[in-house]
Amino acid sequence: MLGLAIVAIAVKVGYLASITNPYALSIAQPLLGLPVFSGISLRVLTYFVMMAIGIAFVLWKADKNVYTIISSLSLLLSKVNLFQINIQPCL
Repeated sequence: MLGLAIVAIAVKVGYLASITNPYALSIAQPLLGLPVFSGISLRVLTYFVMMAIGIAFVLWKADKNVYTIISSLSLLLSKVNLFQINIQPCL
């Protein structure tokens, strides 16, 4: 899930902020009577705010995921010791 969040959040933020998306902006803004590509400062601000929130969310999830991975590894190592499996390094 973390890998999906890393990719999906970046894609969605980039599309939703739409700083210079020619397809959405060149069609939608003239329909509303606005000049094409106007309001770039608001879109840039929105992009940076949404990207900061997305990065914070992914880092928060990654921090929680690290503890899950560590606990899973410790559980696995405890099971290996229960069955007396000795893993020797190859020299």
